[in-house]
Amino acid sequence: GSGGQGLRLELVTIQGDKENKERVGVWRPGSEAILNLKNINAVSSRTIYKVVTVLMFQQQPFVIKTIDDAGNENFTGYCIDLLNHISQIVGFEYEIYVAPDNSFGTMDEKGRWGGLIKELMDKKADIGLTSLSITAERENVVEFTVPYYDLVGMSILMKRHNPKTSHFKFLTAMEGDVWLCVLVTYVFA
Repeated sequence: GSGGQGLRLELVTIQGDKENKERVGVWRPGSEAILNLKNINAVSSRTIYKVVTVLMFQQQPFVIKTIDDAGNENFTGYCIDLLNHISQIVGFEYEIYVAPDNSFGTMDEKGRWGGLIKELMDKKADIGLTSLSITAERENVVEFTVPYYDLVGMSILMKRHNPKTSHFKFLTAMEGDVWLCVLVTYVFA
């Protein structure tokens, strides 16, 4: 790009340990294809991913759990919309469940993890879907995506405030009584 930073995203499927990775596709900004797959069988060989999430009040609007009339759990929100879109493009299915202790995951004094992080480490889940803070400790045990939400982008989520402007805005600098005193002093001085 012109003065911009190049972006290259590689989709890999990890089977086994960290040393046994297989590259399945590459995506580049501006390319005609949504995703250039090198090995479609590597992607389609695993059709259902287990997705773990945490449900807290702070998760709205990212992940929201609702229960329909039949008693089934349904999940909605920004993260779910993003996951749906990615699953349609890549062609996979997923099952969402809530972490057993419904926590993000902290390390205890013995170095053991809990919550969503533990589910990922124990390979009970393939994807953790939440607005999780990236910490050095967590980054040592799980991989994070590039954050798509930041406080800088808050104006995207909020209605823009358009203050009314007036040619007499300077009059709001002082109260009416003060302006009256200034006027009286000016006239009688």
